[in-house]
Amino acid sequence: MSPQDEFDFSASGKQSDGLTDWRAEFDRTKRELAATMGLPLDCPVEIWLKGEIRLKGALKLHENRLFVDQKRYFSLELVVDGVRFTAAEIESCIRLD
Repeated sequence: MSPQDEFDFSASGKQSDGLTDWRAEFDRTKRELAATMGLPLDCPVEIWLKGEIRLKGALKLHENRLFVDQKRYFSLELVVDGVRFTAAEIESCIRLD
């Protein structure tokens, strides 16, 4: 039997690791998503949800997904001050900075 082949991860010539690359791609994708939806992700906001609920804090994605289907934008879960909600529940969003 021949010895098991091994991957030589150091031979790629890249200076960054996979996690760094994933984070950079995620940040780029998140900026595109924010621009497409018109929401200031990772910024301080005042949000009014249906039912006259007001939240203040940084607007964040509930889950760090690299790919978000455009058909699901309005069911995308967001978080402000520990409160989860969907984009469809937003009545008003004001950026505070």
